[in-house]
Amino acid sequence: MPREQRAVARYTAPAPLRPSRPTALAVRRAAGSTPAITITWRAGARTARSAITVVTTDGRRLLFTARAGRLTVPGLSPRLVREVRVVGLRADGATGPAAVTRAVVGGTR
Repeated sequence: MPREQRAVARYTAPAPLRPSRPTALAVRRAAGSTPAITITWRAGARTARSAITVVTTDGRRLLFTARAGRLTVPGLSPRLVREVRVVGLRADGATGPAAVTRAVVGGTR
């Protein structure tokens, strides 16, 4: 004779937390005689790597991934950079909110 089964409780695990927004985003002219920019940031919590998108004034979108909080893009003058966006990525590819800096002109900001 089988026993009666009763549902006593139910549990649903919360979704994994998303990476937090990167901070201290800065874009500067890289040192040296060739045109290049250096992008630095502090990765947010729960970030395995970062996706960096650089939008230029001529319409190009350059996409990079990095584990460290620093990236140098050779051959790109700071005057051509319109927007830089850094997004934290979890190990499974889920994204968090983006840190954005706009209108980088003259190599500083």
